[in-house]
Amino acid sequence: MAVAKATAKKAAKAAEVLKGVAEATSASTLAINATLQAFLSNCDATIKDFFKDSLDGQPSSASGLAEYDGVVATRLLAAGKPYTCSAPLFWLNTSYELQPNVPKYRKRLDGLKDHFFSEPTPFKDTIHVSLNPGEVPHKCKGALKAVSLPEMHDALRIAVAECIEDPTVPRKTKMAWKDVLMSIPFTFEACFFF
Repeated sequence: MAVAKATAKKAAKAAEVLKGVAEATSASTLAINATLQAFLSNCDATIKDFFKDSLDGQPSSASGLAEYDGVVATRLLAAGKPYTCSAPLFWLNTSYELQPNVPKYRKRLDGLKDHFFSEPTPFKDTIHVSLNPGEVPHKCKGALKAVSLPEMHDALRIAVAECIEDPTVPRKTKMAWKDVLMSIPFTFEACFFF
């Protein structure tokens, strides 16, 4: 009896998931990238679960740029100047879409992933973030909004999640992705954008 109830409960849950996917792929312009965004959110959850709280640590300079410095950031942004440095990827609000109705394609992201992130490799593109005057990046962790194209950091998220989930990949390789995630090139700029 208990097994039958558990099976029925799992079936109902699966039906809800399928219903959500069907709704996400509907003709609604608000849901144009919903299925892909849900997939990327799952990638983020996989990454954050694997690395636990260590992604909240200090930025790394593995990208070749200096690590984020809150004092320098505050001074430059207050003077109206941009600040370029290395900072953790997940300081971004990765679910934010500057242009949510522009289609993104999984095949394109997979192509970028295969070409640029077949192994732990420093992220080369600079992610541009626009801040409101008076905001500083280290006080907005997890809420920063990228104004540059998202495809490269989307491809990175997929690559890291797939590597973590692959039981044949050595733990040392999986851990090497942490340096990449903690040293993303960013340019922060204060302006009246949002």
